[in-house]
Amino acid sequence: MPGGLTACGGSGGDDDAFKGKSADEVAARAVKATRQADSMHLRGSPRQEAGEPLALDIAVDSEKNCEGTVKQQGATAQVRHKSATLYLKGDEKY
Repeated sequence: MPGGLTACGGSGGDDDAFKGKSADEVAARAVKATRQADSMHLRGSPRQEAGEPLALDIAVDSEKNCEGTVKQQGATAQVRHKSATLYLKGDEKY
């Protein structure tokens, strides 16, 4: 699924953090940081080739719990996964 989904750390990073580093070095550092993270926040708008754009705003923790929103075609759903149970609450358009 091609798209523009990005996971980033907080602000305040050094603009030259990757200066002089190869793509492989940057990727290795990103994988290491991701594996050490207790949680992450995904926000983006991936688009399937023949589909409508999808807006995601989801936080995930190391216990596989997540909470956030998914939007598509003007409809919004709140999503929560906690202790192996998925909760989904859609608006009227959903």
